[in-house]
Amino acid sequence: MSDIINATSKLNTDEVAQDKPTSEALFSKVGANINALIDREHRIVSQLFTSNGTWTCPAGVTRAIVHGVGGGGGGGGAAGGLTGSNGANGTNTTFNGSVVAEGGYNGYGGLVGSAAPFNAANPGVTFNGSSYGIGGNGGIKSSSSYVGTAGTCGFYGIREFTVVPATGYAVVIGTGGAGGATNTGGGTGGIGGAGTNGACLVTWIEVNDP
Repeated sequence: MSDIINATSKLNTDEVAQDKPTSEALFSKVGANINALIDREHRIVSQLFTSNGTWTCPAGVTRAIVHGVGGGGGGGGAAGGLTGSNGANGTNTTFNGSVVAEGGYNGYGGLVGSAAPFNAANPGVTFNGSSYGIGGNGGIKSSSSYVGTAGTCGFYGIREFTVVPATGYAVVIGTGGAGGATNTGGGTGGIGGAGTNGACLVTWIEVNDP
C-alpha cells in the first residue's frame, strides 16, 4: 500500500459536516495535511559578524534577533613622573543604524603615588567560543602604585528587529578603544592595553517546506 502524500489541502465545510459520512478520501486528505506539518522543518539560523558587513534577509523571514557586544575600552597608561593618560572608550555595535550594544568605558591613567588600582584586562563576551569586546589592561610601572586602570569590557545587548526579505542591513562592529599613553617625565611607565573589537550575532528562524 502506498504512503499518503504530504501535500496540504484545506478541508471544506461539506467534507466535515455532521451528517456527512466519513470516507477514504477524507482520511487521505487529513493524513496528507498531518504529513505536511510533520515535514515542515523550523530551524534557527545565525550569522556571526566580527567586522563590518551586510546581513541580507532570507526569503520568508520577517523577524531577526540581534545579539551584540561593543568594543572594549582602552586601559589607562601608567604614570611616569606625572599622571598617565586615560584610555579611549570603545565604540558601539549597531544594526541598521540602531545601537545594539554600547562600547566599554576607558581606563584611567595611573596617578603618582596612588594606591594600586585593578589593572588586569576585563574579559569580554563569548560567541562561538571566542571572546569579543575585551577591556584593555592598565599600563604597569615597576612600582605598583603608578599603574593605570583597565578599561571595561564592551556591553552586551540584544534586540529584535522587523526585517524585509531580500533587504540588506548594515552591521557595524564596535571598535576597541586605544590604550592610554604613559607620561615619561621622571621615568617611563607602561602603555595601557587597547580594548578588542566587539561582535554581532544575527539569528532568525527559517521554515523549510519539502
